[in-house]
Amino acid sequence: EILSDGTGPWDISAADATLDLVVDGGKDVFIMGAGSDAEVLPATISVAVADGTFANTAAATAAEIVDWLNADIGEVYEGEWDAAFSTRAIAYLDGGMVAIRSRNLGDFFSLQLLDSEVNIAVFGGTVGEDSDVQVVGGSTPSNRVYQYTVPADNDPKAAWTTGAITYPLDPVDDLAPGTYVASVEMADRGRVSMTDYQTPSVGWVTFQVGTATEQPLVADSCDKCHEGFVLDYPRHHKPFPNDAVDGCAACHDYQNRNATGEWSGGQPISRRTHAVHFGSSLNYPLTTVAHEETVAGRNWDITFPQDIRHCESCHSADSSGTWAINAARIPCSGCHDSDEATAHMDIMTWDPTPADPWSGDEEESCKACH
Repeated sequence: EILSDGTGPWDISAADATLDLVVDGGKDVFIMGAGSDAEVLPATISVAVADGTFANTAAATAAEIVDWLNADIGEVYEGEWDAAFSTRAIAYLDGGMVAIRSRNLGDFFSLQLLDSEVNIAVFGGTVGEDSDVQVVGGSTPSNRVYQYTVPADNDPKAAWTTGAITYPLDPVDDLAPGTYVASVEMADRGRVSMTDYQTPSVGWVTFQVGTATEQPLVADSCDKCHEGFVLDYPRHHKPFPNDAVDGCAACHDYQNRNATGEWSGGQPISRRTHAVHFGSSLNYPLTTVAHEETVAGRNWDITFPQDIRHCESCHSADSSGTWAINAARIPCSGCHDSDEATAHMDIMTWDPTPADPWSGDEEESCKACH
């Protein structure tokens, strides 16, 4: 999220004042509208102060600015929305400050405030300069919830009691309905080396957004083979219960960790899990697993103790079943890592103009054949 410079009020009364921003790397999003028509949700947005309701634009409050931004809903004209704030971003109050984040509809979640009057007045922008791109969470989104010696350094959202730490979420009403995961890790209280450490503690819980129906796990049989197993005690404690993917995916997701989208950070769990179980047969185990081989007591020369194609070993009949119907190159590349297989996956799913995904030069997806 991007926060305002203080709690206001602010003077946004300059003539023709706007807030200009770019979400998700500037990539427009295409959605299906009525019938078979496609609608475009632009990623570059400009919101005019003149369109808002303020008691006094020379002393605009945080609440007024939030209401002004979220009220910018836009209209469709010939299949394309005008660049409306609320179709791609959301504003809310966070500790009395104005907070903005992307609605994360693109492939790469990010937010950038451009050189504009409201950016300068409210968010501390510099005249004549766009603000830095903020990557939303990256591959390891986290908040530090321990108490600092200096109280001013504490996260203002965290509250501590003898038995619990409470941390309220940002607004979730714009998220797709489904099951979400919140995880906690106590991992920085005494590790000196790989042989002198205190084992971290981890845990996670699920919560529902927009539906009471809990989504089934994509893989639900970890404990069948890994009962009581914990990987990498010194660095961060990784237990393997049947819902282990929910815990691991908190960091090992599909998001990049920098503003250029060139570093995948924690590496997607779908690729890494398949790669580890097929390690002895990989062409490039360290690259495909995406980890050096010095995890204590482990290496990647692993042979699965049955036919690797017995997918039901991990994906039982009670799991989501998406593994069988959603062919995708990331999990497939966990086993198929030869030069030929990698080239095939790149060629058959490549879009040379990702900023214009409907330009007609796209290659077919995995599901077109598989």
